[in-house]
Amino acid sequence: MTITIAFLGVLGFSLLLSAAFFPFERLSAAAPRTSSPLDRADAVSGEASAAPREVTLFADKPILDRILSPWIVEVTRRAGSKRKEDVEDRLRRAGYPFQTAGDYYGTKLVNGFLGFVVGLIVILVVFRSPALIFVPIVMAVLGVVSPDQQISEALKKRQELLFAEMAFTLDRLATLNEAGLSLLAALKELCGRPGGLLITELRISLDKVGVGKTPREAMEEMLIRLPDMDEAHTFFEKAMLGIEQARPVASALRTMGHRMQRKVEADTPSAWRAGCASSCSSPASALRRSFRQPCSSWRPCR
Repeated sequence: MTITIAFLGVLGFSLLLSAAFFPFERLSAAAPRTSSPLDRADAVSGEASAAPREVTLFADKPILDRILSPWIVEVTRRAGSKRKEDVEDRLRRAGYPFQTAGDYYGTKLVNGFLGFVVGLIVILVVFRSPALIFVPIVMAVLGVVSPDQQISEALKKRQELLFAEMAFTLDRLATLNEAGLSLLAALKELCGRPGGLLITELRISLDKVGVGKTPREAMEEMLIRLPDMDEAHTFFEKAMLGIEQARPVASALRTMGHRMQRKVEADTPSAWRAGCASSCSSPASALRRSFRQPCSSWRPCR
């Protein structure tokens, strides 16, 4: 009985706050819509054909969607356009752990509320001491900050994957360039084979070049989608020298790739290094097999 009263009290209090701060007549909802990586790339460049849904968190739960999504939309708007742009930039660079800024704020609200309710149940049922009111408050705070932690972890993992892929892809790109292909043709040849994050983003950029964008415009948009790394900006600058001015950049790309390979090997955990010792000549061998393929089988693009 106590738990029921506590839960109803928390629910009633949250509804009173929402009624006070978020007038109902200003709220509206939209139809759900999911987006592909290419849709997101179009959104970055301003080419999206329709505005995406602001909240997709409850797209598969129609009742919750009708009840909660309008309030989350209003919270997102009240956060301010500058704050929303910062959140969207972090989400984009982290690979969209949340589909939209609305989902990010919605997760904060839901996690915070659930954390408070769980903490309230803990102090009333487990400890049976209402004096420990700080427990639900702390759990609510942890719930609110958990989406930021999730974004930070996703961004860190994405940075590591991009760095490792660049380390072994730049060397192959340099080899193709030295073999007689222009840098743009070498990129097309490289993107014709399977790859990870870098190859996927380069493939999207080349597709945009094929429909009228300049290589500079397409790759500038790629930088906005990738984690903010000095190596990515350096690669962009060297690529522009090779594409726009036809300057020889193969040696610089290979040097950069080898330097990054040494860092990948140095950062390889010792336990993983020991596990690879019996099957790999170096800890980077497994990574190299993932990002490099023999160049003897390449054919020039027509």
